Amino acid sequence: MSTRKADVPVPSPLYRLLAALMLPDQAHSREQDWTVFFSHNLRRGSATSNGHVDDAGRTRLYFINLVNSRRSVDAKRGARVRALALATPHPFVESFKPLLLLAMTDLFPPPSISTSSQTNSPTPSDTLKKLYDCANNFSLAGMPNFTPAELAVLAATPSRRMFVESFPEFERGKIKALRAGSAGDSAGRGGNFDTHFYESKVRFNALEIPMRIPVEISEERVGGTSLIPLLGAIVNAPPRSLLDRRHAHLTLSSTRPTHALIVLLNAIITEKRVLFLGHGRPTSDVVDAVLAACALASSGCLRGFTARALPYAELGQVDDVFVASREGAGYIAGATNPTFASHPGWWDVLCDLSTGEVRVSSEIARPDETQLGKMLSGDGGMGTTSTMRVEKFEDPIDVKFIEDLRHMLAERYSESIIRDRVREYVYRFLQIAVAYDELHFPNTDTPLTSSSTSPWPRAESGFSVRGHGAIWSSGANKLEEINLYAHVIQGWKATTSYKYFISDMRARAKDTTRIRTLDAQHQLERLRRTKLSPRGAAEIYIALRDGVSTAAQITELLALMPEHRGGLEVLAFGLFHRALDARMAAYELLLRISLHPAGYHFYDKLNMMFKAAFVRMEGVKQGTQ
Repeated sequence: MSTRKADVPVPSPLYRLLAALMLPDQAHSREQDWTVFFSHNLRRGSATSNGHVDDAGRTRLYFINLVNSRRSVDAKRGARVRALALATPHPFVESFKPLLLLAMTDLFPPPSISTSSQTNSPTPSDTLKKLYDCANNFSLAGMPNFTPAELAVLAATPSRRMFVESFPEFERGKIKALRAGSAGDSAGRGGNFDTHFYESKVRFNALEIPMRIPVEISEERVGGTSLIPLLGAIVNAPPRSLLDRRHAHLTLSSTRPTHALIVLLNAIITEKRVLFLGHGRPTSDVVDAVLAACALASSGCLRGFTARALPYAELGQVDDVFVASREGAGYIAGATNPTFASHPGWWDVLCDLSTGEVRVSSEIARPDETQLGKMLSGDGGMGTTSTMRVEKFEDPIDVKFIEDLRHMLAERYSESIIRDRVREYVYRFLQIAVAYDELHFPNTDTPLTSSSTSPWPRAESGFSVRGHGAIWSSGANKLEEINLYAHVIQGWKATTSYKYFISDMRARAKDTTRIRTLDAQHQLERLRRTKLSPRGAAEIYIALRDGVSTAAQITELLALMPEHRGGLEVLAFGLFHRALDARMAAYELLLRISLHPAGYHFYDKLNMMFKAAFVRMEGVKQGTQ
């Protein structure tokens, strides 16, 4: 079953595996199961323009598969099993689940339906045709096309009304309310819309089926899978030292043990063979784990992981995938067959979903000298005069990351907050990689530090206020952190993910709509975490006011100030600065934000102390004119 209107033959390797992938191990023992798998083999032009095309010109198809079984004494293995899969170029495969459930009811009527009723039921070909037409006829015409910065703002907020003005339903509702003379908050601020999703409808068997489609569409976030189950399984697992099997690309360069989650992340980022095993569990569990792992490593910062993913794998793929990948790029796969665990030559890192244990294979290939990072020494390029007094910033970042996740999971933090904390860790790794190259190649423009291509130019040409990249408390702390990840960085630099990163950074550097006169994230972190002099803080407020003026630049700034990290408070404190020019800069910037389609949500969250200071500065502004 396909949502592609073009009549494209299924590639023969996939055709041979289709039955095995649609009917996973022990499918007869479960009443219902779901699997997801991909096809990366279609060449450019063989699918609709909606498909995701990679740098090799291949269009990816996403398969969502439903398996149903029913007990029967006459059937082999005691159950009749049927599977129905739908292929689509869209990664939001979970949105098609209601259609598959209705189609499966047609193909596999419940026992409660009488024999006479079953004789009038549609034939399988009729049902497949209906499903095909239905899946191809839903419309995305009214779906907003958000920028990456807008998506980052949307993903980090629980507000159901963020960017509601971008939805045509909102405009129609507002106009109708105005004509009725009742335009109020419900129309002006979004009513019952949830802007994290786009609502569409399709008809199946005379029923109007709602299609709820996430607006954050990404090839690295397939199926809308939550990170929480996977993180909970690993973070809360009993501690187990990995020092008995250290690996330069997997374990950090420290005498203390590396946490299992860090080992897993490093394995994915450096393209090792990563297997999730869920013996005795529904296939959907291992599928979700693989998809969550791809989203975990990507975190909106990196890409190239779903291209190596096999959400469900079976023994027939051992030679073609598990053994063949040993000398090349790895995979991220899921399996339920316990046979995989007893063959360490088939995988490099195995995660047992039942126990949360992460194991490093005894047969994993060891990196040679060219794949190892070089340890650095000196002052970290900061010198004695550049040392910053950083508050509560000395814990190793991997230790702090795990502690934060453990706390967030225990306190039941939301998915968006946990995702943002993972993104912060991944982004910090990238900043460390940039600093590694800046120190390792001080006289050469490397791909990461070239002033013409990097978001953190070494020369900081054109910056109104100095500073870029990560913040460290001292040169010694900087070197310690860089050396901690040196081997992992070197392993990552040999991957496809790294090549994509360089390509994306070069494209981003050419974007003239971005904030270009300062590293806004660096300066916001200075305001949050360092003890600045009054003049130093004033320079940042003034630079932000002067460098952030357009709607796109304001959105980019908002993406750096999520609600759970205080939102606009980091700027609002500038309203109390001792210097008038700093207070005025903070006021003018907050005024622009309060008039922004997304910014007014942030302004509304400020407490009354900040709003009173804002109003007071408004009076000062008027008095000076």
